Amino acid sequence: ITCEHSIMVPEYLDVNSTDLVIIIGNLLDNAIRCVERLAAEESERVQISIVISYDRGNLNICITNICDTDAKEYYYDSDRDNKVFALLDTDKEDRKNHGIGLKNVVASVKKYDGVVTIKRERGIFAVNVSMC
Repeated sequence: ITCEHSIMVPEYLDVNSTDLVIIIGNLLDNAIRCVERLAAEESERVQISIVISYDRGNLNICITNICDTDAKEYYYDSDRDNKVFALLDTDKEDRKNHGIGLKNVVASVKKYDGVVTIKRERGIFAVNVSMC
């Protein structure tokens, strides 16, 4: 898996480390699982991009990955939509114990009055997190 990253944050953040692990861990896990499912011909494109920055009191996290170009286009904004991820249901067999990662991400981000946007279009899946 090819991965590009840019991480520019101060040494100390006013965000609980457990919440950061929930947010970044779930987003990376989802990106890696998606990329692993794609065919070998996609290997020449950058498959996962991670950008984490801190600007004027806001922590911004953007994780993008390639995805199936046939996947239905999708947009979600946690600030406007309380219907959590009906179209992004888990593909794991054990649905009872899976499919809660993105919901946990949104819950953690909302603790900091943050917003999560998710967009899937033209073979790219992107999750943006912005929190104070």
